[in-house]
Formats: sequence, C-alpha cells, structure tokens
Amino acid sequence: MTQPPVCKSSTSRRFRVLIHYYISEAHGRLPVNETNTSGNYIDHKCHYYSPDSACDTSEVDPGYFTSTPQPVTQPSLCISHPDRSAKYPLPTFFHPLPSTLSTDDIEFLVIKRAVELPSLSLREPLLRAYIDHVHPYMPILNLHELVDTIKDDDGIKRKMSLLLYMAVMFSATFFVEFEHIYQSGYATRRAISQDFYNRTRLLYDFDYESDELVLAQALLLMSYWYESPDSEKDGRYWLDLAISTLEGIESTDMIDRYRDQKRWKRIWWSCYMQDRLIALCTRKPMRINGGDFHVDMLQESDFEIKQLDSGCNFPSTSSTFMRDIEMQKQAAMSISLAQLCVHIGQVLEVRYASVTPLENGNQTVTMLHPKGPHQLNRADVEAVEEELMSWASRLPLCCRYTPPELSFSTNEASSVIVLRMFLHILFYTILAVLHRACSSQAQAPSKAYDAAKQVSLIVKDLHQQNLAKLLPSMAVTSILTSLMAYVAECGHWSTQPQALYMLKTNLKVLEDLRQVHAVADYAILISRAAIKRVGIGSRQRTPL
Repeated sequence: MTQPPVCKSSTSRRFRVLIHYYISEAHGRLPVNETNTSGNYIDHKCHYYSPDSACDTSEVDPGYFTSTPQPVTQPSLCISHPDRSAKYPLPTFFHPLPSTLSTDDIEFLVIKRAVELPSLSLREPLLRAYIDHVHPYMPILNLHELVDTIKDDDGIKRKMSLLLYMAVMFSATFFVEFEHIYQSGYATRRAISQDFYNRTRLLYDFDYESDELVLAQALLLMSYWYESPDSEKDGRYWLDLAISTLEGIESTDMIDRYRDQKRWKRIWWSCYMQDRLIALCTRKPMRINGGDFHVDMLQESDFEIKQLDSGCNFPSTSSTFMRDIEMQKQAAMSISLAQLCVHIGQVLEVRYASVTPLENGNQTVTMLHPKGPHQLNRADVEAVEEELMSWASRLPLCCRYTPPELSFSTNEASSVIVLRMFLHILFYTILAVLHRACSSQAQAPSKAYDAAKQVSLIVKDLHQQNLAKLLPSMAVTSILTSLMAYVAECGHWSTQPQALYMLKTNLKVLEDLRQVHAVADYAILISRAAIKRVGIGSRQRTPL
C-alpha cells in the first residue's frame, strides 16, 4: 500500500478531526469531557478535562481558538521544524515527531495530552499487564525487543513508535492492578481505558505513524475497544483497518521485508483469532475468509523464547513471563487458541446464515442469523463436533484443564491459569453454540446445557479465586451464552436448585466484569430481559 503525498496525508483525517474538535469547543461540547456517575466532570487529576483545563491555551498562540480566521502559512503543513524536538521532547527511545505534523497539529496533540506518557509509577505496571495478559492472546510484538527498547531508554539499539507504545498501554489498562489505577488519579478502570483510547485514537487520526506494519499492530491492539452495540468505531472497526493495512502491504514490494519474519506470521494469526472471536461475540460475518487464509499454523519456533537478562530489573516483578523460560514455552496455549479459532469459523458457518443487511441509523449492518433445527445439516454438526473433540484430546499437557486452586498450590502465575481456563471456557462456549439449535424440549439435559454448565463451573472456580476479573472481554459472551442455555432449558430445569445457582453465579460474575468490560453492561441487560420473559425469577422466593 503506497503512502499518499505528505501534504494530502496531513490534511485528511487530521483536518476532519481538528474541525470536529474546534466546533465542539466553540459550542462548549468538548468531546473528551467525561462525567462520572454523579453527573459531575471528573477532576483534571483523573486525566480528563474540566471545562477550564480543556481550553487552556497558555502554550498556544492567542488567536489559536478565536472565531476570527487567522492567516495560515500553507507550507507549515509539510515543513519539518528542526527545533521541534527541543520544544516537544520525547524520551530518546521514541522515533522523533513526524515531519508531516505542523506546529499547530503538535500543539493540539499536546493540549489533548496525546503525546503525554503515563506517569513512571503507572508505566511499568502497564507494561507488566501487557506482557502477562495481552500478549498471550495477541502475540504481535517481540517482547524482548520491547523491553530492551524501553529499559535502555537511550534509543541506541532501536526506537519505537509512540502510537504503538500508546496502543500497548491502552490494551493493558483492562488488566493492570486497580491500585495503580487509583494511585494515578483515575476513579474507575473504565476511566483509564477511555483516556488511553482517546489519546491513541488521536495519534492515529493525525496520521502520526507512517510504517504500515507498525500501524497494523497498533490497530490490532485498538480492537480491544468496545463502547456500546451502536458504536461505529468498535473493535470490529479497528480490526478491519488492521487487516486492510496488512493486505495493502501484501500488494506492494514491502511484503519482501516481512514475509519470512516470525512477527509477520504472528500478526496475521492474531488478526485471524481476533476476527473469529469478534464474530462469535457480535454475530457479525467474519472478515477473513477461511478458504483464502494461507498462513501456516503457528508453532513454537515462531515465538522468541529466551530468558530476560539476569541483570535486568525491568519490569521489576518476582515472577513474570519474561523471566521464566517454561512460561514462555507455554506459547503452546497461544497456538492452541489459534487452532480453536479455526473451529469457531467452522461452527459459525454451520450454525449461522447471513441475513439481509439491517438498518442501523444511516448504515446497513449484516448480521448472522441462527439456522433453525430443520435448516441444519446434522452431518455437518457431527463433523464439527468431532473436530472439536479431537482438538481437546490433543491438547498439550500445559493446556489441560487444572482447577485453579491446584494451580495456585504450585505457585503458577495467574496469567497462565486464566489463559488455560479461557481455552476451556471458549471450547465449551463453541459446543453450546453448535448444539443450541439442536436442543429438543423432549431432551433433557441437552448438549448445549451440558456445555453451558461446564462454562459456569470454570467461571465459578475463577471467581472464587478472584481471577475472573482477568478474563478477556470474550468471556462475557461465553457467560451470556451459558446463561441463555439455562434460560432455554427452563421448562425442564428452572426448578432445580443447581440450575438456579448457576444462573445467579453467572449474573454475579457479569456484575464484576462490568467494572472492566463495557460489553458486560449489555450482557446483563439481555440476561435480565430473558429471565424476566420466561418468568424464572417470579417463581422463586428470591429474585435473580
């Protein structure tokens, strides 16, 4: 994919964003102003802008925000300013500010804090959270290069992209310990995620990054974002951009630089996995056609496995992925997840059919609609089930199910425990989806119910060990699928104490997860509406 001319690049997305923000400010509706649950603006210390701080122009030309048009020197959009590094310093391990950004652009980004790094006390916990809880699901970076680059802090060995760095920090906000969030002045986990997402998105909107592969990596990490079912720029939006960027690289001579690299292979498989997981979560068609995906399956040799230098105290923690060779060799979990995502595609193809685009405002949205029992090919269902069972039977030892309490007794890292449990949660979720339409009212319990029960049991174990909060957002869909299976079987099982207990447990875990993942809000609404519709709570002494 060839880059547009510098001047055009400087005036495309960036121009539209500036217009949007300036108009919003003129009407007192700065988009980054956020309110807390009481309706008051969050304090500036919480890294959101009060009406006053948002319009602080002390470092900007006095006429910058006035309604009177100011004379513009056109070449400033494209000319590199030799003194900008001194005026807007970044740590030396970052690439310098792009020459395509005008002084006005940079000052705007400074005001919006898009080029402001997290505090030192927050930076390292976020990096640890990324290494332990994001990278295993999306292994798109060379972790050793990442740590070396940040640790050395001199930029001699290599430099990194500010956009990619901020995307890394954003993705880690969902899993960093809350004590660090609170100490950094944020009121909630959602507040810090929103803040870092806003900053990262601004850098993207201003065409901050010109390296297409780095851009694809950052976009993939931005696909962790979810705001509401009606949001246009959700995870699927950013994933589409990442895939399109990679496809653009493949269509040019740049592909020769990446085709044989381990990183290239992992990035494409990360796109594939995220595509399947988002499709399963949103019931929207898969972006990547399985028949057109010709990247060999991941294997251990595709991962950089080596121990962190014994003299390196960064990131400082007693037991991390970077310091334990055996943990790194459990890249088998990432490989098993990739293999399972292949089966997700098979289940969606057997279980769902695309429907006529639905109107959603000014857009049309194509959705996947479940096939009825009479539309399903029983042989296809049995074939997919057989492949799923084969996947489970061939799991490496490190991926086999182990109760969390036993894993704790061996001092196993929480990130490894959660990833292993998520593999099995996802496996049973897929089984429940596969068999849901095949359930018969005369059949009790159904295969879908059995699979849903296993999801609930695993989630309950994680919840009891205070680990459910570390599950990825896809787990919300798994819990919702489990809950819906209970509701579907209510004619036979709603009076059984165990089924009611599982329903309550699922709702309790969803309540906890809503502190981390916004999608849990809507899962709870759907769950309660379904429960109310079938009247489960009305027949019990204590409502669900």
